[in-house]
Amino acid sequence: MLASVVEPRRREWLETALAEICPTVKCRWLSVPRKCCHVRVAYEDPERLGIDRFCAMIEAHARGDDRPLAVINAGTAVTLDVLDADGQHRGGLILPGWRAQIEG
Repeated sequence: MLASVVEPRRREWLETALAEICPTVKCRWLSVPRKCCHVRVAYEDPERLGIDRFCAMIEAHARGDDRPLAVINAGTAVTLDVLDADGQHRGGLILPGWRAQIEG
């Protein structure tokens, strides 16, 4: 299973590289469903939410002791997603990461 928010050409590159290392490998890319593991996506089109953000919300909800949560990831971009105590995603946002902010 693979998860990534990169564009299709980079996915193809990765699949090619993996096939060279292990010719029998079967790549399956994860996508964001409407709900999974007690987390329900607020977006009309769940695919608009990156798989990285969705996976982070699943993990946070599993550890959250049934409390509302703000899930923040600060990497290349800074993302913020809000979950109700019952796992309902209330929305989120993406900001440029610190490097992009400095260089931009």
